[in-house]
This record gives sequence, structure tokens and C-alpha cells, in this order.
Amino acid sequence: MKRILILLGPNLNMVGIREKGVYGTETAESIAEEITEFAVSNGFEAEVYQSNHEGDLIDKIHQSRLEFDGAVINAGALTHYSYALRDAVAAVSIPYVEVARGLRQAQLLFGHHRPEGADHMSEVFGGRLNALRGCLDRADDALLLTDEVNIGYFTGFFRSEGALLVTQSTASLLVDFRYFEAAQQKSRGVKVICFQRLGDSVAQLLSAESIVNVCVESAHMTVSRFDAFKKKLSESGISICADGKLDAHIADIRVIKDESEIAKIAAAQKIAEEAYLEMLNHLRVGVTERELAARLEFEMKMRGAEDVSFDLITITGKKTSLPHGVPSGARVEEGDFFTCDFGAVYEGYHSDTTRTVAVGSATEEMRRIYDIVLQAQLKALSAIRPGVICRDVDKTARDVIEQAGYGKYFGHSTGHGVGLVIHELPYVSSRSDTVLREGMVITDEPGIYLPDKFGVRIEDMLCVTKNGCHNFVNLPKELLIV
Repeated sequence: MKRILILLGPNLNMVGIREKGVYGTETAESIAEEITEFAVSNGFEAEVYQSNHEGDLIDKIHQSRLEFDGAVINAGALTHYSYALRDAVAAVSIPYVEVARGLRQAQLLFGHHRPEGADHMSEVFGGRLNALRGCLDRADDALLLTDEVNIGYFTGFFRSEGALLVTQSTASLLVDFRYFEAAQQKSRGVKVICFQRLGDSVAQLLSAESIVNVCVESAHMTVSRFDAFKKKLSESGISICADGKLDAHIADIRVIKDESEIAKIAAAQKIAEEAYLEMLNHLRVGVTERELAARLEFEMKMRGAEDVSFDLITITGKKTSLPHGVPSGARVEEGDFFTCDFGAVYEGYHSDTTRTVAVGSATEEMRRIYDIVLQAQLKALSAIRPGVICRDVDKTARDVIEQAGYGKYFGHSTGHGVGLVIHELPYVSSRSDTVLREGMVITDEPGIYLPDKFGVRIEDMLCVTKNGCHNFVNLPKELLIV
């Protein structure tokens, strides 16, 4: 049996004790026990080791080359600063994986790297396709997906201009010649078909299975394309509908993230955080907003990001009162607030974080507004758990800001879902009746925006867990003055 070391650095013994709204209520001991049991059930033997002393961690790393087959390390407070730890890891020959939060992420890594390998991912996509079939009412119904993101979610193959056709017994991914070989290599659980004319191929496949009705995504198909499919399918006596039922069904499936998705979101977050910390080294008086945005994007892509999650927001001074301000040639000045809303994309999955820092100094008013937003953000964090209605989480944050007298300066929702799309269900707003469920990934991002003065927003990205939430973000939230 393979032996895996879970190595945890300073302060991680305080999980479940410190800032429960941020780190959750489960203790380090209970999570370590859960990881150990989870490892055994997946063909590993795991040992969890934690120390608050750098020398002890280095000794354990040296010993690991003789006792373990691989290791997962979360250096805690030493993550970004200890060259000695990095040198120790480099000196041993066994595989080491570094994560931002060792306890929960270690469990995710065991789930993501199980012995089944590619077969496991085939099971994952097969399960998703079976869940999709829950939208089929009759044996002679079919589902036709044309949205690239949805196709990728159910097959593992993105960047296709084709379609996914699903019946009770078959699943076919239709692509043109440009994507055929790549689709064969990357897709799971589907038969890949190279088409000449998409409408003709869809009609032939449906007729072969005696399908009489096909449902499409109403939110993603244009009227002209719908009419073209309708005309072609009617020739074979097949009707087509776009009543929104399929869209709602897909959204309900995608809103709960599985282990592989959570691991990818965590990886995207780690890339983004490391890039952000490097960008802060370049934040100084005189640098422009555009220069900082360019630096941040560069650092993300150098660390493995496929893309940025959205147009990066790197704004300074009075522009921070604009929730979605656009970087320009404006230069950072002494005493400015600087707001950075940023995210990376990793294997299709997005991250989303916002931090506001002060440059050189901060006035008493700036400090007071920052503290109000921070308290609102922490209150919302403490409210997030399964069974809670999204509007109640929004109200928890909004009440803090309103009671401080700044309610009219907080005009957007408290959060939103994140995944293959940067804004997806569920929405954490005053109008949302959605009940939080384990596996949902959401943001918590209240803000105060004072026109022509400054604004503050603090945003974390979280996964709803059995007893609360797991925070993907490993950045400090106390007011930072650079």
C-alpha cells in the first residue's frame, strides 16, 4: 500500500478554533482523522504531521524520502517565504504536491488522484450524462446541447462548435473535422462523430432511434439557429422545443461541484493568489492601473493559468468607488485605496477574489469604512452552511452595512456562484430563494462605495461543506498598507 505524508505548517493546528466563520468549525484532529480514513478507502496509507517550527518540518521532509511514496504539503504561514522548505523539498526524490490549505485540499487530492485514473473520470462524466438524462420524460425524447460550456461539462471536451446529442441509451458528441482527433482524445462517455452538415447528422441519429421530440437549451440557441433545426427535423417528423426546462435541469446539476471540480477551482485560486502577491511588489506611487493589470495577468499565465477569469479590475483613488471600474492610465498616488478584483482560469474553472489595500497611509475614515466592510464580510461567512437561504446570507452582510449608516452605498448582491462560468448559480442576493447545499461554490463580497471619494470591497470564494463552508482564499483580510 502506498504511503502518503500530509505535512502541515505553522498555525494549522488552530483550524476549528480561530475565526470559525473563515476556517470552519471542524478541528484539525477531526479533519486529519477523516483524511486518513479517506486515504485508506482509496488505496493509500496516510500520515498527517503538523508543526509550528520550520526546522521540524525540514527534518520531516528529509525523512520522507525513506518512509513515504509521496507527500502533500501546506507550509501555512511559510508558504510564500521559506526558501529553506523549498530547498528541502527539492532535495528529496518523492513527488511533493503543494496546496494552499493542506487539510481539506489533501482530501480533495486523494479523491482526484485515485488509482482508477482515466477510468475514474469516465465514471464522473458517465454520472453527469446519466443525471442529464433525468430531463428525458419518454423513451422517444432526446436532448440537444450546443453551448460550449455545457458540452464540456458533460463530456470533458471544450472548444467545440458542434453539439451533444443525448437519448435514453446513447450519447453522441458531434464535431467537425478540425476538432475530431482532439475530441476523441479528451472526451469521456460519448461516441465522437465527425459531421459534414450538423443538421443532417442530428436528424439521421434521431431518426435511427425513432426519436419524435428533441429539447434544446433556450438560453444558448439563437432564434435563427432554432428555426434552421426546426425546419430540418420537421422533414423527419421530429419536433423541437426550447421551453427552458433543459436549461433549468442543467443548472441544477452544475450548481453542485464534485471533487474534481473543487480541486480545479482550488488550483485556479492558488495560481491567482501567488500572482497577486507578486503584483503587490510592483504596487507603488506612480505606477499605472494598466501596468498593474498587465503584470497580474502575466504572473497568472506564467504560473499555469489558461486565461484570466474576467477583465481584471485594478483601480486606484477615487475610481475605487466604481464597483466594476476599468483600469486606465491613472497613476497610483500616496494615500490611495487600491482595489484589485482578480481571478484565474485552470482547466476551464474560474477563481474570484477581491482585496482592497491602502498605499502609504490611510485616513481614519478609510479605516472605518474598511472595518465595516470586513465585519459584514465575516458575518456573511459565519452564516454560510447547508439549509440557509441565499437571501438570508445577503441580509446578514447588508444589515451590518445598513446599521452603520451606509446601506445606500452597497448596491450589488453579496455574492454569486463560480465554476465553469465566472457568474453562475446560485446568486447570493436579496431576491434569491435558493437554499444552500453542500458542494455549492459561491463568493462573499460586500462593499461600500462612496462617490467621488473611494470604495472598499473584500471578496472570498467558498465551498459549502457539511458543517459550514471551506474558504478557498488564503490571503489576509486585515487592512494592508503597502
